Amino acid sequence: MQSESYFYKDDLSKAIKTLKKYDKLDYWKNDKSYYLLEKTLFFGFFVIRKLIENKKITDEEITRDYKCKYYKILSEKIIHRMNKWDIDKNFELGKQNIETMKISEICNQFIHSYVFMLVLSSRGRMRNIFVSSDFQRNKKVYLFNIKDVVRIFRNIALDIVVTGKAEWDEEKKDYRVKNSKTKDASSKIVMTKEK
Repeated sequence: MQSESYFYKDDLSKAIKTLKKYDKLDYWKNDKSYYLLEKTLFFGFFVIRKLIENKKITDEEITRDYKCKYYKILSEKIIHRMNKWDIDKNFELGKQNIETMKISEICNQFIHSYVFMLVLSSRGRMRNIFVSSDFQRNKKVYLFNIKDVVRIFRNIALDIVVTGKAEWDEEKKDYRVKNSKTKDASSKIVMTKEK
């Protein structure tokens, strides 16, 4: 991703509009509706991960803490392809837990999701998403509200790098980049030279 991040952040803004539309939808027309929502979520979190990896967002957003709801797996349960949709039979839904996660960890849950299930309200509106990566599936399942996902996408879409600093890291043989939303004394992009 060498191009300007504006285009990717604009796509996140479009994803927000799609998610808001699904939040108000009282019924699902067909499988394509589910597919379009799923695609919007996966694409959005993939874009965020690429923005992180390419240092196109600020350190404030990369290090922001999100409180995430999750449910532990019931003892002696193993999640596999034939039971991964049986959320109520596999996880302790009566006991909600909270965990603090960074945006990269949330992205990984969606991008590497083994468990992925939309939860509809009694009126048929999409409200929540159960998700668990292939790594976490036998430990816990996360529950994200659609409004929480919209907030995450908005935080990244509106994030603007004002100041950047790159310093050569001899051990990594690459630059360590720090981006900020605020101006420092020099308020410009600063790079130290490779040795």
